[in-house]
Amino acid sequence: MKAEETIVEQIQDIIQKLRYYTGRSNRHFKMIRNYYEECIIIVDAEEFIQENNTLSITVYSEDLIYYTVDIPLNFIKHVFVSASIDQLNDQLQLKYNEGLIRVSLTLNDDLCEKLRSSYCGDITFFNEAEGQ
Repeated sequence: MKAEETIVEQIQDIIQKLRYYTGRSNRHFKMIRNYYEECIIIVDAEEFIQENNTLSITVYSEDLIYYTVDIPLNFIKHVFVSASIDQLNDQLQLKYNEGLIRVSLTLNDDLCEKLRSSYCGDITFFNEAEGQ
């Protein structure tokens, strides 16, 4: 049971950091629950790197500082990255909006269930249907 609590605390800490570093607005950070009841974190990042068993997401905060948040890969079921084509040189760039990369992380089902059933502090889930 202690290991489960630690994992939930870890993901809560990750979510809180991402939300805080992105300015706590829903513009660059959102946590939703989709039609299939999956927990999805959506964040606009400066950099997105996967090394070994960790996903590192770097965000540029409102206080003009770069912060990197590391997420263990075993917490994640799917990763979707929005990319656009650079019109100047026709190369695929990992850029989305305002030069940012939109990263959507679907948490694994077990972790999602634990997160929803635990006390989540000020973690808020939006349903996709609500359009928030």
